[in-house]
Amino acid sequence: MGFQFGGFDHLQKRIGLLRVGALSGVGLASAYLLLTLVDAPTVTSYLLVCVVTVLQGAGIAVSMAVPSPLLAQYATAATMGRVMAFATTTGTVGRVVAPVTLAVLFDLSPSLPLLLTAMSCLVGAVSYYAVHLSEVRGAAAVDGKAQEEEDAQDRLYRAFSK
Repeated sequence: MGFQFGGFDHLQKRIGLLRVGALSGVGLASAYLLLTLVDAPTVTSYLLVCVVTVLQGAGIAVSMAVPSPLLAQYATAATMGRVMAFATTTGTVGRVVAPVTLAVLFDLSPSLPLLLTAMSCLVGAVSYYAVHLSEVRGAAAVDGKAQEEEDAQDRLYRAFSK
């Protein structure tokens, strides 16, 4: 919780909310992929589980804090209730469907649930970063358009001032 409130706020202000979401997805995916390497109880696997636990804790602390501010940022006042209801509903469905799905996959192979979870985290990370790039490009396009308008006004002014 301390990281979620202290470290998260600092990180969000420094690199932005979408990049924080992308980093947490990559961190969680890395943790789950590392867990696929554990196949027997050894000293190395114990140390690996300790490292994974730290990565997973940080990733979960951050990833749980990212969606709500993003939803609030992109929803309008008129749609806020529907957006938050949809987010709550999808989260609830995920908490019901995921354990059953992962249990079926575990019966097939113990590493399959970890691989699916890692891939889901990577999809989330790519999605966050794609939205970030879209915003950056959108802002650049708006800045470029404003500059074009300013240049056109300058040309028009020079043409009439001769």
